[in-house]
Amino acid sequence: MLTPIPCAHIPRVVKHVRIPSTVPPRTKWCRDPRTLRADSSREHIALYASQLNVAAKHNLVSDAQRVVETMRSKGLSMDLKMYTTLMALHGRVGDLRGAWGWYHRMLANKIKPDGVVVNVLVDMYASAGDMEGLEWVVNMLHPDMDIKILTGVIKGCVRAGDPRAALSVFQKVVEWGVVPDAVMKSVVVEALMADGDFEGAKEVLRGETHVHVFGKVLSGLIKMGRLEEADEVLTVMRERGIKSIVLSSLLMDTYAKRGDTGRVEQILKDMHVEGSVPDVHVYTVLVWMYVHVIKDMNAARMVIQEMVNKNVRPNTVTMNVYVTGMVRYESVEAALEVLRRWEGADIAAYTVVLNALVKMGPDGLERAVALFRTLTASSCLPQPDRIAYTVLMGGYCQTFETVPIAHTLFEEMVQRGIEPDAVAYNTLLSGHARFGLVESGIRVYISMLEQGIPPTVETLTMLIQMYIQHRSHAHPALLHLYDMFKSTRIRPDHLLFTSLARAFSIRRDTLSLQRILKEMQETYHLTPTPHMWRILLQDAKKDPEMVGVIVREMIERGVWREELAKGVRPFGVFVSFVGDAWVVEVGDREWRVQEPKVIP
Repeated sequence: MLTPIPCAHIPRVVKHVRIPSTVPPRTKWCRDPRTLRADSSREHIALYASQLNVAAKHNLVSDAQRVVETMRSKGLSMDLKMYTTLMALHGRVGDLRGAWGWYHRMLANKIKPDGVVVNVLVDMYASAGDMEGLEWVVNMLHPDMDIKILTGVIKGCVRAGDPRAALSVFQKVVEWGVVPDAVMKSVVVEALMADGDFEGAKEVLRGETHVHVFGKVLSGLIKMGRLEEADEVLTVMRERGIKSIVLSSLLMDTYAKRGDTGRVEQILKDMHVEGSVPDVHVYTVLVWMYVHVIKDMNAARMVIQEMVNKNVRPNTVTMNVYVTGMVRYESVEAALEVLRRWEGADIAAYTVVLNALVKMGPDGLERAVALFRTLTASSCLPQPDRIAYTVLMGGYCQTFETVPIAHTLFEEMVQRGIEPDAVAYNTLLSGHARFGLVESGIRVYISMLEQGIPPTVETLTMLIQMYIQHRSHAHPALLHLYDMFKSTRIRPDHLLFTSLARAFSIRRDTLSLQRILKEMQETYHLTPTPHMWRILLQDAKKDPEMVGVIVREMIERGVWREELAKGVRPFGVFVSFVGDAWVVEVGDREWRVQEPKVIP
């Protein structure tokens, strides 16, 4: 084999000599320096593009900016893909101005946008609900664009909440002579149904044979509760010879959840007539109906047996529904026997049994722990996940003595590499709230924040109840909890307001109690429930003046009834209707309270 000679050492007179095929025409060490510099630049750009993709994947705008600045300092130019990545990144974080800036920089560098850029702009403006921006993108469209891009713009208008704009774009596309495919028709159907034009959506089906378009119409009608029209669409499909077990099972599932077993059985018969063979999804709907609606475990068992006979393997959803029925209507032992015989049992099925055992009291908890440890000790059985751990922690949080064991279980879960979520933390906090364990409960809450898990409405409710049980009614932290939840995006519920009202009532903070009751109705449009009033009255039974305040609040909100007067007399509060107002007497004090006037 010939040894390659460096180019610089080849005499000029022999450069025209034909090089043998066995010798590479160029070697790495004899390439033109300009080629080496170009390749080096490409390698650097590829490296920075990779770094930019990582920053964009994690929505790290500052890191992406540093990558761009480093490229500029080295005289490297960005390509179309990098500009597109930056636009998408700023769009995801809601910085439309920043995305727009990168678009203009791209144009200034004479880089022509492609279809991907158009889709990025559509997603950005659609997510922000910015119809002006979408109109600007629409003006960029032209007949030569790929049909996928045109479809993306139509879908973006639907996502932005303006289906009429989507239909306008579709009309323009049709005028250009573009023949819509099934995907575009599906998006148009979605726009028509979002605009309330059901007849127009059904008009699209005229002559249509693609199951995807029918699926959009059918699922849209089901979501709107127009099941009779959904039945008509399914009939049209059958008449045109379009078979779809998925759509049939979707309609069956809807009827099953509404308790209309007759329609479920009719759809099943129609499937048999047209020659469709039920799949696992159809059988799962039947099992669900027999378990949750008809509550007939024998019928559910027959469906499972039919699946086995027809070689349709039950999936985990099917068996989990079946195991749930066994636990609820037969026995835990029967459910365990099913799990022992079922090779594909997953942890969700075992969790159903664990949950049932935990609810059976101390003996059930002991059996749940035994089952749990059987799982952790075996390499052949499914291993507990976060939900299984949370269920068992909830069982340990029922008694004061076992709350520390719940802590130990929580730590075991973390050590096994299972990341806790808000539900796991709230379950652990429930034990502290039940027994007023403030110090350790606060440590759990701080750990939750350190892990970057935002508190939920249940978290704040647990913290308030924890202070109430601890009798720390005047604790400064309790006073700040209400202001804290108002500064967040947490949507309060009745339970949170009930806990807050209890806290302020017990500490005799009349002004704060009246303030939250007012905000509950006027700001959050939540009406205090009878259960809430009963709890407040029960808490204040040893404080007649506070009972009087609560009664006055009930009268002013129009929920006081004459039969309730007997219930507050043992508390030292006397209520009677005199003239046109209620009179509330507590000791030697008396209030006249007018009921709210009802405007006809």
